[in-house]
Amino acid sequence: EPLKGLPTTAIVDPKGELISKHTGPVTLEMLEHFFLKEKVIADPRAKQRAQELARAQAEEEARARQKDAERKAIAQANRIAAQKAKARAKARARAKAKAKAKKAKEKAALKKKQRAAAAKKAAQAKAKSTKKTTANTSSKTNKNTSTATK
Repeated sequence: EPLKGLPTTAIVDPKGELISKHTGPVTLEMLEHFFLKEKVIADPRAKQRAQELARAQAEEEARARQKDAERKAIAQANRIAAQKAKARAKARARAKAKAKAKKAKEKAALKKKQRAAAAKKAAQAKAKSTKKTTANTSSKTNKNTSTATK
């Protein structure tokens, strides 16, 4: 079987058969753990050391999983907080736009009211002026008529 990478460690039994193969660096702890798992270690001290290493490795893996879970929880909480902040910002922007539209509507209504009042005032002034002119004309006509009749 071809090698996939360097370094590659192969463990062969006394008959020459491949028992296991590992690509990458290998430490003494890894070998002791492997031999313990495969029940190859006969020395009680080595066996105890391998058990301790296996226990320490399991604890380290558990701590790593715990830290990973904590990181994921924090990341999720941060995503939720960012989504909430974004939603609040959108709500503020909508409220601001609504208030601006309301103010513009009120301003337009006020201008319309002012224009109507100005138009009414102008119409009243024109009507008053027309009445005066009519009164003056009537009065002149009456004078002319009375002068003509005399």
